[in-house]
Formats: sequence, C-alpha cells, structure tokens
Amino acid sequence: MKAGKKHKRKTGILVGVCITVLIVTALLYFVYGKERTFSGVNPQNDDGLMESDLARIADEHYNSVMISMRSTKGISEEDFSYYRAMEAFIASHTILNTKELSQYLDEIINSGNQVTTICLGLDPELLWIDAGQKKDRWNEKLEKNLYFYVAQNPDISFEISLPNPYIDYWTGLEEDKLDTLLTVYQTLINQLAVYPNVKAYFPGYEPWIIKNPGNYEDSLLDTGEMITRSVILNTWSGKCYQITPENEVDIWTSFRKLIESEKSMPGVYPDLSKWHMVFFGDSVLANYSGSSSIPGCMAGVSHISFDNYAVGGSSAVGGFLAASDTFLNARQELPENRKLCFLVNYGLNDYFEGMPIEDPSDPYNPETYKGSLRSGISGLQEKFPEAEYIIMSPTRIGAFQNGTEITNEDGNDLETYIEAAKEVAEEMDLYFIDNYHNSVITAENKMNYIVDDGVHPNENGRFEIAIQIVNLLDEI
Repeated sequence: MKAGKKHKRKTGILVGVCITVLIVTALLYFVYGKERTFSGVNPQNDDGLMESDLARIADEHYNSVMISMRSTKGISEEDFSYYRAMEAFIASHTILNTKELSQYLDEIINSGNQVTTICLGLDPELLWIDAGQKKDRWNEKLEKNLYFYVAQNPDISFEISLPNPYIDYWTGLEEDKLDTLLTVYQTLINQLAVYPNVKAYFPGYEPWIIKNPGNYEDSLLDTGEMITRSVILNTWSGKCYQITPENEVDIWTSFRKLIESEKSMPGVYPDLSKWHMVFFGDSVLANYSGSSSIPGCMAGVSHISFDNYAVGGSSAVGGFLAASDTFLNARQELPENRKLCFLVNYGLNDYFEGMPIEDPSDPYNPETYKGSLRSGISGLQEKFPEAEYIIMSPTRIGAFQNGTEITNEDGNDLETYIEAAKEVAEEMDLYFIDNYHNSVITAENKMNYIVDDGVHPNENGRFEIAIQIVNLLDEI
C-alpha cells in the first residue's frame, strides 16, 4: 500500500520425537515394505561423450574429479584451481546408471593420478529406476558400483551432491510416488553417512533455488550455468547444504513442509511482463547478477524487464543524484508499451557513513539523506510524471550492534534512516516497502537471510525481498 494511506518445551520435544519416528518409519518401509512403482519423470539420454571422457581420464593429469548424473555446465576446471588449489578433471558425459559410474571410478582410481577428491553428482531417482525399483537390487548395485570404491579408498574424499529440480517437479508427483522418492533420497544419504570419507550435500531444499523458475534454462530439472556455479561455490564454502546427522531431521522436515505448502497453496506469481523497472541503490541491488539477484529474481518469477543503476558502496547522499543523472543522460529508449516504475533503495551506507538526516533550512539539500531522496526522485518525476515510484528500506542487519551504533556525531541509528525514508514516501505520495519492520526477515531470524558480514542479504534474503516487490507491483 502507499505510505500514509494505508507448556512449550515439552511440546517441542514431543514434536521432534514424532518427526524422528516418521523418518525412521519411512526408511524401514523402504527396506521392508510393499514395493511401489515410481514412474520416472526424470529422463536422461546418452549424449555419446563417455568414450572421450574415459580416454581423457587415462591420459590427463589431475588430483580432483567431478562426475555427475546431471549436467556439469556452470563449473570449470579453473574454478577448482582458483578456489581449491586443485588440478581438476570435469567429465562431459552425464552418467546414466551405476554401471557407468563404476566404469568412471575404475578409470579414475587406476589412472595413476594421486586423486584426493571426487565430486560426484548423484540422482537418487535415476539410481532407483536403474535398480528396477527393487530394494534388493538397489543395495546390490550401489554396494558393487559405488560403496565398494568409497570403502576401498579411504584417503579419497567423496563429495556427494543431490540434484535441485524446480518445485513443480515435486508438487506434480502423486502422494505415494512423492513418499517413495523422498524415502529414496533419505535412504541414499543415510547409507552414505556410514563412510567417514563422504560428505553429502542437498541444495534442493533451498527456496531461493527451487521456487524461482528463472534459475532453470534448458529444463526444470537442471539449473542454468550461473546458478549451478553459485550452488557449487556455496557447497565448497563448507557452510551450505551439507546434510549431517545433526541437521537431517530438520532438513527433510522443512523440505516436506515446503512441498506440502506449495501443493496446498501454489506459489503462482503474477505476470508483470508489462512493467519495466529501473533500480537505484547500493550493493544490495548492485553486487549480484543473474536470476539470484533481486532484479533478476523478479524477472524470473514475473517477467519484468529492468535497468539496474545501483552502485555498490553508494549512499543516497552523493550516489542517488549521480546515478539518476547517468540514467537520464545516457539511457536508451525505454521499452514501449510497458508501465515504468522506479525503485529507490538507499540507507545502509548513509547510516554507515553517518550522513545527516535533514537540513531544516533546505529540504532538498543533497548533502542530507532526505534531501537526496527528494531531489533525485523529483528530477525523475519531471521527466517521467506518469511512472510509479517506490522507496524501499534496508532490511535488519547484524553489524554495528544490529544497526543501533551511532557512527559519528551527525549520524543516527539505522531505524532513524528507515523512518526518514518512510516520511519522504508519505510526503511525496509514493509507495513504500518497509523491509525493516514488515518483512519475513525479522530481528530474530535475520542471520538466516544475510551473509556473514551481517549486512548483505544472502540468496534466500534476496529472494524474499524480490517477492515483496513483486507483490506490491501486483497490487499496483
């Protein structure tokens, strides 16, 4: 809306016990229960690249390997060298079954190279289909074609990643098939957990990945190259997506809840293809690219077009007028037949730098926070009076004592800058998005949505901010 118009501990233990019992029951059902036939919706075709891969494995020098049952596009041997100081071999062929998997592992281990790390992308659904959807064959094939190599090579670290298909892949499954597939995923992870040289990762429960169709290019089973690379780099950081005995109950429970939530209330995003957005702001908007950025996510879920004039490190004081002048002086013709909307998101750097809030003698003084907002937006309104304008506040932060520290004698706490932005929106009759007070990102959960620096939103944080903007545009 436009601004100015507008007995617990016991229960928790019991819930945890119940969830654990359900997971154990599911695994026991997989081992002992009635056979279920899972009709695969996840085909893979032979790409004809295996022979050349095996020849390269025999001839080339490397100490790390990446092989996968899903596409490896998006990660390069240079990434292994730069981020992990490893000389890597990356397979071109997408492995179809456990027989091919064992052929690769045989060649790698017998290549004469001192291999220390094997990054292996496994698709539990394809493994289940390869086993004829029979529990005994599943165990037999994996023991012979995978677990044998893991056990026999304790000095090699096996980094296992599971896939991350789009949410519609999961919600489109009938309930019994969904139960079967989730149990297959859990069973594979639990069987791998007995080996100390295995780390298992499952990025596919992350909302920012699987709820944004813009992350998927060729199919809804494989993310595009940029997202694939981002996921792998996050995995390498050692802080993301790893499934451990300590977190597996929470991961599978939250994932199941996400699927059920999407089944009961599908996240159908509005078609905003008639809108063209122009963004002004700081690194929150500027320092990320592709479909995981805030503008890119909006384009992915709602089909907006956009120009991004945000600049990392910039504040409203000094930065906004410079960016708006650049836009006004250098812009190409904007898309025809589209509704124009400007979004302005400053405040963090103004707070960090202790910029004065306002000059009582000159409301448009560009050396003050409110004056810069007024001046920049007024200049845009002169050229584009029919456009819509949104001021968006920063989210809560963990740095500078959660935004309460005063950085210099002219400055204020972060919340004061938020209120100042809201006041400008009210007086200029603009739309205002209050990501500080009215967001899923709260004082209690903020570190789930921002990176370790305590300031910048992580992928899930950017996703939630993007959806907040999309929802407002839909109301407009």
